[in-house]
Amino acid sequence: MAKGMAYFMDNIIIDSTKAIGLSKSAVFEITKQCNCFCKHCFTNAGNKLKFEMNAQQIIRAIDELITANINFITISGGEPTIRSDLICVLEKIKRRSDTVIGLFTNGFNISDANINILKNRIDQFVVSIDGQKNNHDSLRGTGTYDKVIELLTLFSENDVIFSIQMMVSDYSFQDLSHIVELGIKYNASGLKFSHIGPQGRALTNSDIFISINRKLELLELIKVLQTQIEVPIEHNFILKEDFINKKDQFLKIFLHIEPDGSVFPYYGMNEYTLFNCTESNSFNLQSIFDNFIDSKNSIRAYYNILSDVYDECLQNVRHDDVIIPYEELLIERMIMNLG
Repeated sequence: MAKGMAYFMDNIIIDSTKAIGLSKSAVFEITKQCNCFCKHCFTNAGNKLKFEMNAQQIIRAIDELITANINFITISGGEPTIRSDLICVLEKIKRRSDTVIGLFTNGFNISDANINILKNRIDQFVVSIDGQKNNHDSLRGTGTYDKVIELLTLFSENDVIFSIQMMVSDYSFQDLSHIVELGIKYNASGLKFSHIGPQGRALTNSDIFISINRKLELLELIKVLQTQIEVPIEHNFILKEDFINKKDQFLKIFLHIEPDGSVFPYYGMNEYTLFNCTESNSFNLQSIFDNFIDSKNSIRAYYNILSDVYDECLQNVRHDDVIIPYEELLIERMIMNLG
């Protein structure tokens, strides 16, 4: 698999003594500030936080992740290119040969002036296009589709490695072929189709969720597309076969770092903060895992929720099930535990 496709890889490190999985991938939000106000934003991005880490703190935190063999790091936001010190951060990261840095971006701040600098420091750009112009703009704001097409043109002209991700809503379901056409036209390294989860701003825009029948239709359509084009296509559905046979993948701790340094084990679940990487000059992930405690917000407590939800889903799997609603149940259980 090419290095540029590492965003789609899902490797884990297993500590056999505790059976706690630590994902090799992590998402690092370096700012909450964003020039869009997407209806489905799982992290409620928009305004900058009162306190956000400075460049040195971000560099140190990323270096610690890499030291802990978390080698697939996706930088996101908010819109990460809003930060004027982004390039400084990228220049000073102590990368290893197997380190892959990805960047989620809406492209508003990428231009001829900085494309080559960013290209030389980012292994994989991830760009969101959520359907044809009217459907994309209805989710992300007027004019955002045209800006993304400008970005894809710029990427194509400069041989930038990028993938396209589509968050599929009920009214953009028929637009998958359009995304495929864009991927082929602009030479994307991969496509990913994802259903929108019940998190963040999406909770107040429930009309964008797709039903289980729609998910099954979407899955079948993706299978057909995978046989028709050479561009790799991924999705975020949890299939029954994978769920039953690859248990370790569902009992992993996936680190999500907030702009203020808070580290928590699931997208958008800042109530489960594990620690804050600004509270000392350095942090050692292995030591944190070795010394977890039994409290509501600890790694062990979160792992217990993962394990319980997995067992519950496994017990309720039916013969005719294709997609397992593991993530939805996990989010629901985490929220209940906080009550």
